Amino acid sequence: MAQRHEEKRRQSAGQHRRQWRLQLGACVWVQGQTTKAWSKSGTVVEVHPYRQYAVKMDGSGRISLRTRGHLKEATPPWEPPSIGGVPEVQSPTPEAVPPLASPGRERPQRQRSRPTWLDDYMT
Repeated sequence: MAQRHEEKRRQSAGQHRRQWRLQLGACVWVQGQTTKAWSKSGTVVEVHPYRQYAVKMDGSGRISLRTRGHLKEATPPWEPPSIGGVPEVQSPTPEAVPPLASPGRERPQRQRSRPTWLDDYMT
């Protein structure tokens, strides 16, 4: 039986991805539990045994306990990604953006009438 285990180990060598330990304060992407999408981000606040990490989620501030397989290291938000010679796009100034609606006009409202069943209770 030991020979069979050794043979299986040799066959599967190199078929898995090595995941390094995450440091405290590392920015990570968190995989959603139902959608399996890497749509949430957070910061590692605690390192637990057995490849578990406590992650403080961006936005809500909640602490979520996740294993290493559900975390991907991300670049911190304060470091812009290197794009190689592409100039930064400047956001428009508030004066250049036209207002959505003029302040004097209101949106049309639907006509609302009083329910007739209330007539029985009014004196």
